[in-house]
Amino acid sequence: MMKRRKTTATIATILLVGIFLASAVGTASAHFTMVFPSDSEATVWAVTPEDYIAELGETKTLYMMWGHPYEHILFDMGSVPEVSVVKPDGTVLQLDSEEITVEGMDEDGKHETFKAYKASFTVDQLGDSVVSVKYYDPDEDMIDYTKAVIHCGEETWFGWDAEVGQQTEIIPYMRPYGMEEGFVFAGQAMYDGKPLAGAPVEVEIYHTLDLSKEKKEIRSTNKEYGLLARRWNPRADVT
Repeated sequence: MMKRRKTTATIATILLVGIFLASAVGTASAHFTMVFPSDSEATVWAVTPEDYIAELGETKTLYMMWGHPYEHILFDMGSVPEVSVVKPDGTVLQLDSEEITVEGMDEDGKHETFKAYKASFTVDQLGDSVVSVKYYDPDEDMIDYTKAVIHCGEETWFGWDAEVGQQTEIIPYMRPYGMEEGFVFAGQAMYDGKPLAGAPVEVEIYHTLDLSKEKKEIRSTNKEYGLLARRWNPRADVT
């Protein structure tokens, strides 16, 4: 009988707004915490880049699900995610997670309902609010750290590079939204505040299910500084 792993694996994910490219650094896994702004559970899978943009004073509700984004495969979330928001001025707001159920598909292609969570906050500052999610999955014995950016205002491009203090974290070197074909996303993977060198990186692009094709890539951060880079080409299949 195999013994349970004593060391919990950790991964970090950053959602690049507008291209839905998720980079997981650490333990290569097809599992991601999806953080989708939406109006209701019924429309959560129809998320668009515009959903990550907010008007000043608008309340954003974030839906958190655990699964395979490009395949639309879900699993029940096995614990309550810890959610916070770093506002453009650096203020940190802790959010309460509410348990919900969402419609989805299991690994066998059967449509079921799955346990998920949601949390809400009011956008009260111009700039970029960075949502930080920490989720422990007991089945995978894995901690997944996720960041997503909610943008507010015209030409108010500040706050997107905030370090939120996750144990495993991706620090973006360029703005993670408004990217066009041919742009290169670059960032640095960190673990316990130090560069995470030579770590596997998995790239997965989210699409609505009717358009979805596998666009997943395994590569590594560089061996010295934990740097990662990926050119955005939405029409090319990644092999």
